[in-house]
Amino acid sequence: MQEHRQKYVWDFWIIFFIIISIFYMGCTSGKPFQYREEVARQMSLALQQKDVYNQMKLNDIDSIRNFLNTNSNRMTCEEKFQVNVDLYNEFKLYSFDSAFHYATQLCRIANDIDSSAYRVDARTRLGYILARGGFFKEAIDSLSSIRIDKEVLPAKVLSDYYISFGRVYHDLADYTKDNVFSSRYNQIGNELLMESLPYLSDSSTIYYVRGKVALKEDKLAKSKQLYQRALELCDTTDAETLSVLLSTMAYVNRKLGLNDEAIHYYVKAAVNDIRSATKESVSMRGLATMLYYYKNDVNLASEYINEAFEDATFYGTRHRINVIGTLFPVFVGEKLGIEQVKRQTFQDSFILSLEFNL
Repeated sequence: MQEHRQKYVWDFWIIFFIIISIFYMGCTSGKPFQYREEVARQMSLALQQKDVYNQMKLNDIDSIRNFLNTNSNRMTCEEKFQVNVDLYNEFKLYSFDSAFHYATQLCRIANDIDSSAYRVDARTRLGYILARGGFFKEAIDSLSSIRIDKEVLPAKVLSDYYISFGRVYHDLADYTKDNVFSSRYNQIGNELLMESLPYLSDSSTIYYVRGKVALKEDKLAKSKQLYQRALELCDTTDAETLSVLLSTMAYVNRKLGLNDEAIHYYVKAAVNDIRSATKESVSMRGLATMLYYYKNDVNLASEYINEAFEDATFYGTRHRINVIGTLFPVFVGEKLGIEQVKRQTFQDSFILSLEFNL
């Protein structure tokens, strides 16, 4: 059995690299779309500075770590908790292993503090990062086991818990993509998000929550209006929130058939992700997919899907790598209309998916 799996994986990668070669040998479209040059210009400017933004991220991380190492002996547990929160936030969308490390550190410190608010905060962060890494069962088990006392816990801790837990179920529904379980996961996710509303005071977050619920109920026009309001009111210095809102606006427009608007928001989200050194992201993948399927631009699509693949590999979660890695052969199989290539590609992609998830 193991030999057969290895054979399938090996065959997949042979096809994969052959197909990449086809991309770079000029398998491309005819007439460029109207806004191609502007899209290429914005993305090129951001990508040229990608290494600079990454170094800025590393400098910030080093600064926080040095502060913690220098002052740890003089800090209270509460102060240590906050510094570890800062490190967790730096790594949350940059490196899964490091974010997971600091989430477990937060749980340990919270136990030393012996405070229900600190424990729920830490466990919520741990559950969230487990889901980012594709460990959905572990995330749900962890979040489900938290004892929630609404009379005692601060509003911020409660809202973060319900929003994070709701997003885990929504992400699981997106990952599952079936007609049996996904609808139930989305329903649970919506119920959890709605639980957060009484504890929210930030208008942008309220619109985000209502927009996400409307999206999962397939009320696309309503969802778009709510996300637009969330974008208008959000703190633009919060790169993570901004990326979520922009990429979701892109997705909603894509579902509505407004392809140019979708590309516009995917570009804004991708540029924001590059500038914030975000590695765990859907924006670059979404942009590549739009450019390929709706604008017939293989060159730009292949460039951006390469960037998405590199970022997913750097972040270190197999489910993202698997999804992005299979887009190359899917694109080319559709483009060339070679049925045998498509059949073999999907077969090998499916087997690789099993291999990654064993």
